[in-house]
Amino acid sequence: MTLFMRKLLAYGIVAEILLFILLYYFGPNGMQVLSRLSLERNAIEQEIVSIRHEINQLDQKMKEGHTAFAKEKIARERLHMKKNNETVYFIKK
Repeated sequence: MTLFMRKLLAYGIVAEILLFILLYYFGPNGMQVLSRLSLERNAIEQEIVSIRHEINQLDQKMKEGHTAFAKEKIARERLHMKKNNETVYFIKK
């Protein structure tokens, strides 16, 4: 191989390595995107845990001996439950 071909090959390899590193970090499925998705996943898991905790607290309140009216009020307002033949409308305040 001539000196020119060796230099050209070396520059090509360096360019390919740089391109690989850029795509590995900044690409559509790169490390940057994966770390952001991991943070979002952790936040959603924490939200799920807090919502489950709230549901358990409401279930405990319902089991503590409230009247049937109070149980139905909690089920409708807080848990957004309905009877089979009803239509529910939500009004934003």
